Order: sequence, then C-alpha cells, then structure tokens
Amino acid sequence: MRRSTRASAGLAVLLVLATGTTLFSSPERVAASDDTVTTVLQPGWNLAGWTEAEAGVDAIFDDIPQLEVAYAWDAENQRFRLAVRTDAGVEGDLRTLTPGMGLWLSLGGGESFTWTRPLVPQAGKVSLYRGWNLAIWAGEDRAAATDALQDLDDVLVAARRIDGRRPLTLARGDVVWLDLSADRRWDQLYRPPVFDFGSDVPPEIQGEVRTSIDNIVEFFYQRLGVRASGVTIRYGDATVFTCGEYRSATHTIAIRDDGCSRALVHEYVHALQGELAGNIDLVPRWLVEGSAEYWADVYRDAVGSEGYVKEFWSSARNVERWGFIPITPSYDFAHLAAHALAKMVGEDTMLSYFRALGTSSRAGWQRAFQEATGMDVDEFYVAYATKFGELGHAVACPTSWYIPGDRPEGSPDEVCRTLSGRVTDRNGR
Repeated sequence: MRRSTRASAGLAVLLVLATGTTLFSSPERVAASDDTVTTVLQPGWNLAGWTEAEAGVDAIFDDIPQLEVAYAWDAENQRFRLAVRTDAGVEGDLRTLTPGMGLWLSLGGGESFTWTRPLVPQAGKVSLYRGWNLAIWAGEDRAAATDALQDLDDVLVAARRIDGRRPLTLARGDVVWLDLSADRRWDQLYRPPVFDFGSDVPPEIQGEVRTSIDNIVEFFYQRLGVRASGVTIRYGDATVFTCGEYRSATHTIAIRDDGCSRALVHEYVHALQGELAGNIDLVPRWLVEGSAEYWADVYRDAVGSEGYVKEFWSSARNVERWGFIPITPSYDFAHLAAHALAKMVGEDTMLSYFRALGTSSRAGWQRAFQEATGMDVDEFYVAYATKFGELGHAVACPTSWYIPGDRPEGSPDEVCRTLSGRVTDRNGR
C-alpha cells in the first residue's frame, strides 16, 4: 500500500513539475507507419517522444518552429532536464536527444503543428531505471497495454498516460510514465528465434536445441535484461568450419552438428553483442570472444553443467604456457582479459560496452569502452598486463580472482590437486 501511495503522489508531482499546471494538451497521433511517427502538437504543453537517431537538442527546435521549452526526464537520476529557446540560441542542461526519449514540449502561438519524424529501431529498445521513466512506445500500433507491457510485469509498479490514468492501448509514438521496482532493458520489438534445421538433424535433437535456446534466452534476459531479437538458428550447417559461428550480417547463429551443442551459448552471446552494437566486426577480438567465453562459462556454471572456476583455471594454465602475450589472442587469453575486466568494473560492463557502441553517434570502439568502463582502454591494458604478470603465482590453486563477479569464493577442491609419490630411475634410485 505504501508503494502505491508513493507512486500516485510521485506521478502528480511529475506532471505538475513538467507543465507548471495540471492542464495540458493531449497530442493526436496520426498516420503511424513502420518508419515514421506523426504527432499533431497543440499550443501549450504536449507530451511527445523523440523517435529519431541521437541528435543535439537544437534538432527539435529546428523541427518545431513554435517550440519554446522542452523538458526531458532523466530516469537514471530521477530529475528533469530543460532546454529553452532564447535569442542567443538554445540554453539549458538538456543537450542530447536519444531514441525513445519522452519529452514535454511547450509550443507558443495559437496554431497546432503537425510533426512527422523518422522512427528508428533503437527507439523501441530503451533502458529503464528503478523509479519513474518517461518512455515512448515504438512497437505494434494500437497494441493492448497488457501485451505491450508484458515484459515489464515483474518490475512494473505503475503505468500512466498523460492524464494520469492507466493506458488501455498504446499507439505507436505514445509516451507513457512507467514506475519500476528495478532497472530493465525494454525491448518492444523483440521477435523470438527462428530455427532452420538441416535435413539430417533428428526430431529429438531439434527438440533439445529448441529447449536449450529457450533456456539461454531466458537466462540472459533475467540476468542482463536483453534478448537477441529475430536471430536465426541454423543447426546442422555443414558450411561451418569450426563448431559454431555468428554471422552478424544476417543475425544468424550457425552450428555444425550434434557434437557442437556446447557452442550455442557462446554464439548466442555474440548475437547479443550484435543486437546491441549492430556491427561487431571492428571490435577487438579479445573483447568480442572474451566476453562470449566469460558469459558462456557463467551460464554453464549457473545451470550446473560445468564449474566456472574449473574452466577459468584451465584457461589460466593454457595462457601461462604461452609465456608471453600472443599477437593474435587465443580464446583462453581473451577469456582472461574479459574476466579481468569484469573483476575491475563489474561483469555487466561488457554488454554495457556493446550497448554504448550501438547507441552513441560519437562511438568509436575506444570511446564506447571509456563510456562503459570509466577508463581509457590503455589504462585497462596496463592493469591487465600487471595481473597477467602475477598470474603464474596463482595458477597452482585458485584465489578469489578466479571467481566470476562478486560471487562467494567457495571451495576450490574441484581444481586443486595434490600429488604424492616416488620418482625413481631404472635402477630404483
């Protein structure tokens, strides 16, 4: 009851802050299509959304000549940001417009304005935060609210329209207040995997693969709040040179045969990377393959098939045998680098990096790395090289550095071995 009271009071405060009054216009949505949104804005206050690619705040003032003031809700910090048209230009602390951002817009004059703008896919993939969020709906037009908000059911406290009521339907381009009990990535455009099995894959194996993918998708969605939408699973693809591969151009996971089922989770992590970043071809191999190895081992540990510590210990021993950092990083080396990154800045940072790469128009991979981790990539290389130098002293028996994330260390017995015995020559000496 206390939470519901807070939600209602919070919404009232947000509406008053945004408008300065409880009277505001209800924008009309017209001519919604798959790639554009049209909104008829009225004089005074309107609630609308930015559906285009990321841009400077000047862009919306250029689009709407009568626009005088724009407010955006900063959900991460639970506060409004403001942009105001002045004689000198646009001033305020709202500087960037991002896809899916809800906006309060105040128009001057006495005439309405028809605002048509592109609808990019990123507008339907938004990061929501605990507390109030102001988000646009970019999914199916005129969707029932129960269906549209289904993915948020476990964290949704309240959903409110511009008039404070719970929405019954959502038109494409509508903006809605959402109060959440936890952070969540809201993928409004999600499409489940499509399976393409080779002719010689028996039905029982097909069933096992479908179940495995369902479990993998659910694990990462619950753990990281992201799913790979519309990915194709080609199972029994004889053209695959190794066990499996992810083809970013077609958003396809290809698995060679029944002996390669273990590769499903690794390749699905690549599909998540592609979902967030779009193109992963220019990302350093250690980061692409290392994060896939890391999360694949975390998944297998979570479902009880293989212990993470044992797998990581094996990678550490293999890397130690190199005696140097290879020019072309191995999967083992990449795994250790990704593990070190997770220990330094948190295990979800690797996917945060790919998200930063995909959403920022300023992104080069180095810039995205710094945005996601808070450190320059060269700083990380130095820190990892230091850890690499210490590694040889740790491989005899795991320390806490081997444990993923912030999990308790537990017993290292599964990977520590004590050998005792006698070594003799041919004469028994």
